[in-house]
Amino acid sequence: MVPTPVHLSRWRAFGPSGRSPPWLQALRDSSGAYALRDSRTKKVLYVGTSRGHLKKTILRHVQQWTRNKSFWTLVWDSSRNGDPGQTYNRERTECAVMVTAPGLAGDAERVLIGRLKPRDNQNFTTADDETPF
Repeated sequence: MVPTPVHLSRWRAFGPSGRSPPWLQALRDSSGAYALRDSRTKKVLYVGTSRGHLKKTILRHVQQWTRNKSFWTLVWDSSRNGDPGQTYNRERTECAVMVTAPGLAGDAERVLIGRLKPRDNQNFTTADDETPF
């Protein structure tokens, strides 16, 4: 279980396409949870987690790509809410990160989803689940 309170880093911009900003490069082999928000409205869009590949996982959310490969027909059900390939406008998105041990990343993600109520996350809890915060 993640000790509370859970603190995110400050919100940071990705900058223009091309090279990853230094703050993101520093997360290359890290684990943890992250939040993405619209830089204009400050609305939290998504909270995610990564174990050992935080930079790569975060970066995929601001890269442009399509699902025209046959692989996606096996893993993505368009009838479900919560698109696993959701991408955001790089120039309009900010990110805050919480670096954790790999085994605590999922717990941190659940706490942040409950606290930040991101627009694009699925509701992972049921009435019987214990709230982790």
